[in-house]
Amino acid sequence: MGVSQLLNSGGPLLLRSDFKVPVLFAARMLVIYLVGIRRMKHILPPFLPFIPGLETISQWPFLFYLLDAIYWVCLAMVFLGYRFQRFSLILGLLVFFSILGSKTQFSNSFLFSGSLLFLIGLYRPGMEWIFRIQIALLYIGAGVNKLLDPDWQSGQYFIFFFSEVYPNSLFQMASVIMGEFSVAKILSWLTIIIEFTFGLWVLTGKKPILLFFSIQGFHLTMLLLTSGELSYIFYFLMAVSGYLILPWQEIVDQKQQSAFVFPKKSWTLNHSQEKAHGVIKTWNIYMKMFFISCFDRVRNFVFCPISYGLFVICVTFLCIYKKIVF
Repeated sequence: MGVSQLLNSGGPLLLRSDFKVPVLFAARMLVIYLVGIRRMKHILPPFLPFIPGLETISQWPFLFYLLDAIYWVCLAMVFLGYRFQRFSLILGLLVFFSILGSKTQFSNSFLFSGSLLFLIGLYRPGMEWIFRIQIALLYIGAGVNKLLDPDWQSGQYFIFFFSEVYPNSLFQMASVIMGEFSVAKILSWLTIIIEFTFGLWVLTGKKPILLFFSIQGFHLTMLLLTSGELSYIFYFLMAVSGYLILPWQEIVDQKQQSAFVFPKKSWTLNHSQEKAHGVIKTWNIYMKMFFISCFDRVRNFVFCPISYGLFVICVTFLCIYKKIVF
């Protein structure tokens, strides 16, 4: 199956029951999120818990020393890849416990990371749909929240956001041409539509590679518009979760076929090729071969967990560094 067939493949994603998506890569990236981005060092005693009465266990400090030990052992085992699914499941449960034990610990990104770890622990070949459902819940939930918020409906959110929180010259220029409220309303409703579209699209399982790049583009655009100040956490998490919905069976088959090799011999013109038609035709062939070669190199970079993971980590930590220093 060629690259173009992958991009345009219709129908739901069905993988062989003996094929595994790279869940170890995702689990290791989530460990980096917990330690490097979330900076979660301890399992804290309950404070303002979601479950009434849970704060009573704060009287047993030895329990939290034990939970801390379990937490760090799980982090190490997941990163080393030793029975990582079992330890990912435990890590997910510890995240849920932290959230239930304290309202101050709750955030959508933290809950999403715990859910992904928990699902990685439950994952078995043929169960790729659990990741699609989780991503769909995130995007549809975000779309519903915005749809019911009057500030998002009116565009007031973006007016405040790009005027006071993260002043944006592009927004100011567009406001001069179209009017502030018009631009803000367009951005608000466009965001809502995109999130609903992603949520429904991921459920269908159709064109997963195009969906993957669309999600990356959406979150990278938000980073660019805010100069890396906003949403780098969700960029990181969606870059990781999006990796789990790719059609890995077809990708691996495509790599094994090694569909294209750029010709090594130099291009020399003979007498017949010196004619205008022959030169143009030959030039078009080589240009097409060049662009296919470039696309294959990009594809190999993205679909290699090491190179892709390093890229995502570098983008995220550059945003964090910029936020701390500047």
